[in-house]
Amino acid sequence: MNSIASRRHVTVTPCWIEEHTNNPKLNLYNRFAADITDVLRVNPNNWVAQTYWYDSNRSHPRPAFTQPAAPAGVPLWAFRQITQLRNLNRFVSWYIDKKADRGRRIRRRSF
Repeated sequence: MNSIASRRHVTVTPCWIEEHTNNPKLNLYNRFAADITDVLRVNPNNWVAQTYWYDSNRSHPRPAFTQPAAPAGVPLWAFRQITQLRNLNRFVSWYIDKKADRGRRIRRRSF
C-alpha cells in the first residue's frame, strides 16, 4: 500500500468506527465516503477499504476472502481457535499500546 492510501486509511478508520453512519445527509458519512473512494482510487485492491465500503452499503461489491486451511494433522476447529486467540492477543496488545497508555506503562505478556 502506498503512502497516500495508508494516510487516508488512518483518516477513515476512526471516522467509521466512532460513528458508523451510512446516511449521505450527514457530513461524517460524506467524509467517510470521500476517504474510502480516495483509497480505492489509489489502490483498488485494498481489502480493508473494500470491507469498510461493503459494510457501509451492501450494494458495493463484497471483498474476496478465503478462509485459511489448517495444516496437515491439525483439526480445523483447533486451528481456527488458535488463530482466533492470536488475533485476540494482537488486539489486546494494540489496545494496551495505543489506547490505554496514558502516561503510564502497562506490562503485557506475549503468548
